[in-house]
Parts: sequence; C-alpha cells; structure tokens
Amino acid sequence: MRTPSAVLLLTLCCALAHADGQRIYNRACVACHMAEGRGAPQVAPPLREHVACFAQQANGRAYLAGVLEHGLEGPITVEGELFDDYMPPAANLSSAEKASVLDYLVSLSSRCAGPIEPFTAAEVEAALNEDKWDSQTIRALREQLLQAPAAPGAHASPVGDSAASSPARPQPAAVAQAAADFVHHCRGCHTPQGDAVPGGVPALKENVGLFLHSAAGRAFLVQVPGVAFAPLEDQRLANLLNWVIESLSAEQAPASFAPYTAAEIAEYRQQALLDVDAARRRILAQLESNGLRIPQ
Repeated sequence: MRTPSAVLLLTLCCALAHADGQRIYNRACVACHMAEGRGAPQVAPPLREHVACFAQQANGRAYLAGVLEHGLEGPITVEGELFDDYMPPAANLSSAEKASVLDYLVSLSSRCAGPIEPFTAAEVEAALNEDKWDSQTIRALREQLLQAPAAPGAHASPVGDSAASSPARPQPAAVAQAAADFVHHCRGCHTPQGDAVPGGVPALKENVGLFLHSAAGRAFLVQVPGVAFAPLEDQRLANLLNWVIESLSAEQAPASFAPYTAAEIAEYRQQALLDVDAARRRILAQLESNGLRIPQ
C-alpha cells in the first residue's frame, strides 16, 4: 500500500513527465496535429483519444512506437473522417522523448482513461529494434488492432475509428471548409491558436465557449461586427462558429450546447452590435453573477 507521501511524489513525477511530453509534442508534432492533439481536418487526425485507446491493447503500444519511428502512409479513417497523407517518422526524437510524447497524449484522453502504464525509453527502444517494422507491417498491425475486441473495462470501441463510435459529426468537407475559413477570416487577428493578443484582441481558446452559457452571449458571438459582416453565407458562417467552439473551447461550452444553425445566424446577424465593448461587459457581468468568469 502506498503511503500519502509516496502517492504525492508519484503524482508530482507524473505531472512533470506530462509537462516534458507536452513541451516535446509542441516542438515536434503540434504543427500538424494541433494543440492538445485535436487534429486538423483533412490534414492530420486527432490524437487525444486515439493514442490512449491504442495503448490499452496488447500490441497497441508497440504499434505507436512503430509509427513514431517509421511514420504512417496511406488512407486511414479516424472518428469517421478519412485522412490520406504521409506522416513522416519522428527521427529527431530519442526513445525517451518518444515515450514522453506518448505519455502526454495518453494523459489527454477521457474516453480511454483506464489504467495505462507509462511508456519507458527501454520499451520504445525494444519496439523500434524489431526487424518486422516497415510501412506495410505497421498498417497491417493497425488493422488487426482496430478489429480486436475491447479489453475488460475499456471503451466498447477502443480506438474509435468508425463513424458509429462517435456522435453525429458534420460532413468532412464542411469541417475542412470551416477550418479554411478560420485561416482566411479569423487567424490574422486571433492567431492560429486562438490566443489573446495584448492590446485588444480577446482569446478564443478556452474562452469563447463560456459565452454559450448565456442567451445574450450566444447572440453576441454572431453579432460582433467582424462575424456578422463576414463575407460568408449563413450556413458556412454557422459551420465556422461551430468549428471554432469545438476546436478551441469545447470544454468551456455547456454540455447542452446545440450547434448554430443557418436560420439562427440569419436572425442574429441582422442586429450587428454598435458598441461591442459595452455588450461584452454586460455579458461578462451576467456570467460572473452565475459563477463563471471569462478572461478580460
């Protein structure tokens, strides 16, 4: 039985390990797979559930190490979306760094959050030294893992590569268009990651979803002039807002959040705000009275 001191030490060590893994991930992987492994439509699949679910399977851990060492090429389907590109090997990472990245990605999962032993450099090194690894055997192992039954206590669909394993999602083409619209119409002010810009541009990341806890806040997100007057038709603007919320602030949105519709956008954008700052202050005050706080 672990003593309280031992548990505290173990918790601290895990936190430090995850911080190191996040630092390495942000250096080597974030450009394609985006912050916190959320993925980029039609570019790179999401990893935040995917990796942990593979790590719960007998050969899944070796598969993950093999992908980092040799890359992955050809079409795969992740959470109902097709990706057909080439992931290059992480040749610039040591075995210890690969283990740290995998541990960090495992820590992000909420769906496959059962007990998963931390990866070690020795384990990764052993997997990488296997003579069997090449692009064909990695793909074959992937297919075997996708068809394997779930481990006891694990999620019923351990890797979640089929559309049936997740709630209904927008069509991939609409998601890709929304991501492209964010690049063309929003990124210049709000940064590629949706971060705040000192001097007047508020954060979208881990922020914008909080507005949805208020009916006035939900309307506000559409009525901001830069949104209301965007050169996009109503459905496309709805897709863009829904993409921003899901990609940058899903955890802050209410559990009951219903995606914006074209009809809703058409109604709200007819009433563009004249005094954005005053409207924002009123909404912030309302949210704070309900126990929610949005960064200024």
